[in-house]
Amino acid sequence: MLSPFLPPEVVLNIFLYVPAFYLKYFHDELPTGKLKDIVAFNLYKSVYFGPPTPDESLHRVSIEELRDLARQDSGPRIKVLILEEIDDIGDYKDVFESFLQFVGENSLFMAEIPVVHYKGSTIFLTKYASRLTVANFVSWKGLELHAIDISSVLDILPSNLAELKFANEANTYMAISEFPSTLRKLAVFANVDTGKICLPAHLEEFECMAEIQIWDEFPQGLKKLSLLQHFILPEFEFTDSLTDLSLRSCSIRHSGLTRFVLPQNLKKLTLSHNPLGSIDRVNFPDSLEDLDISGCGIASLDDVTFPPLLEKLQVSDNELTNLENVDFPPLKFLDVSTHSTVFITSMSKIKFPTTLVTLCSSGQPVEDWSKTKLPESLQVLTIMVSERAADLRFPKCLEKLRILFLKSSRAVFADLKLPKTLVLLHLQNGKCLDFDWNLPLLKKMYVKGIVGSIQIPDTVEELELFARDYEVYQNLTLPYGLESVTMRYLITRYPETLHTLKITNFDSQLEVEWPPRLRTLYLSPGEYDDVDGSNLKLPRTLEFLKSEFDPEPEWRLQRLLSARS
Repeated sequence: MLSPFLPPEVVLNIFLYVPAFYLKYFHDELPTGKLKDIVAFNLYKSVYFGPPTPDESLHRVSIEELRDLARQDSGPRIKVLILEEIDDIGDYKDVFESFLQFVGENSLFMAEIPVVHYKGSTIFLTKYASRLTVANFVSWKGLELHAIDISSVLDILPSNLAELKFANEANTYMAISEFPSTLRKLAVFANVDTGKICLPAHLEEFECMAEIQIWDEFPQGLKKLSLLQHFILPEFEFTDSLTDLSLRSCSIRHSGLTRFVLPQNLKKLTLSHNPLGSIDRVNFPDSLEDLDISGCGIASLDDVTFPPLLEKLQVSDNELTNLENVDFPPLKFLDVSTHSTVFITSMSKIKFPTTLVTLCSSGQPVEDWSKTKLPESLQVLTIMVSERAADLRFPKCLEKLRILFLKSSRAVFADLKLPKTLVLLHLQNGKCLDFDWNLPLLKKMYVKGIVGSIQIPDTVEELELFARDYEVYQNLTLPYGLESVTMRYLITRYPETLHTLKITNFDSQLEVEWPPRLRTLYLSPGEYDDVDGSNLKLPRTLEFLKSEFDPEPEWRLQRLLSARS
């Protein structure tokens, strides 16, 4: 536990970096006093209320905790509430009704929460609004508009709403001309005449997916514009205020792109999945820092003049076969990965920028990585390898390394000369011996398609292990300190520090000693036909359970979880 001699402001800053479930543990175990008050302040200042979720960045607050907070005159106060609708069915019906009852009984407490982010339907919000004002709701996601409820939705739009995301499933054209003046972010997914929606004048971010009609002009102060699957783009001028423009899957060809007058202050441009074929003679603004031209059928970058300030370039899933004559700007990020049948097989003659920090080349069967000069600035590297593991060399400051060995390489992991700076290591296909990895900083380890035994470094906190041989799991020892594990088969014992477990071939007949702090559990039957949840003993600490079985076993498991004592 923290020293009692540390100043309160120092303790407060330390707790900013402590996961929510640990804060809850400290809160429940600590005696009443100043330290417990500090923990409570951090635990409850931003909370989530809704269905079980694997997201542990926020504390999932219960009705009982809300009631306790509401009773306190000088206790911790909720500053931000993430509210997600709980379906009014099944095991969650009582929780749904209890929350609405709590809202009605504690209107002052709820109204004093400065910020509420809501995700859910009109029905829930209407019931909420009948009990209490929704003036503190600043975002609404998950709204589905239908012809029958358009007017009712407009009536309950929170007056201070800053962000709205909705799908328009109305069968008739819909005209919306009045949004709250506070609205700054709007996302529309529609299959009707979107042009009848009058965009707010003060809008800063707008996202739209629609195939029929779009706007001829946009608000002058717009900073971010994202259009998806617009097959007919009108001839319009982009507002100069735009710094982020995305035109994904809009059927834009090279001839159309050369006619666009792009905003001069643009920093990020996404043109992925358009049939461009080339970006020659495209006038990119000098201000551009991030360019995504993935999946555009581009065969060459030889004659392209890139913007001088470009730092991030994504050219994955194109038809590139050679990058030797490309004049790269001082990039920090380069992605040339592919899933197509057109490959780059040589990298040794490419002049990589000396500023490069991240290089992604997954899916490219490069044959000469051992002869390729990689910049010493590189920190993240993703590659596919056909050479021997012993021949590979890596930059000294590399932090994240992902290697897919082709099976023909017959890789032996012990032969790798890995930099000690690695914090993440992902290896696939190879022979593994029981050896010391000598990676003192490693936190995340992913090993797939291995043959042989494996030793997991003591520093690893997150592990994914998929071995071909079941004996790998029988002889496996997991180190104390592991927090998250994903693997194919169960083992009988896990370290008590584990809080997340995912099993892709779950055998319910195996006796398992579950970790005492387990919070998240994923179970998939895999090669097993069914799982009987009636005999499954789950730890009381479990917060989230997801299984991929038939509906009946799934409901048995969920009911067992919700009914645990």
